[in-house]
Amino acid sequence: KGMILIYSLTDNNIWSPFAVPGGAPINDALQINPNEYLIALNYAVCKYFYSPLNYSELIYTVNARIKYDVLKNRIISAGGNGFDFYNYETGNWISSYSQPEPILDFHLLNNK
Repeated sequence: KGMILIYSLTDNNIWSPFAVPGGAPINDALQINPNEYLIALNYAVCKYFYSPLNYSELIYTVNARIKYDVLKNRIISAGGNGFDFYNYETGNWISSYSQPEPILDFHLLNNK
């Protein structure tokens, strides 16, 4: 059961800013900047803002691992045997790539 919890070091307190819809499992999460996060649930990728507290479902995908490509401002989603690429701002699908083997995890490497 997925939960979002925030720990306050100054108060030594843990609190939940919102309930994960239906308690959906969280597959992946990453920080874009100090105020913005992406959370991959088992049915969608959500964009979460810390201040003011807000989240929205951005991409509907199933059981995906996600990365943020800062150079191209896109979200890369990997699940099963393929990758999908989405615009970070709109969530619009850009393209996809499939391969014969299952993708367990992936890392981005940016060279000059």
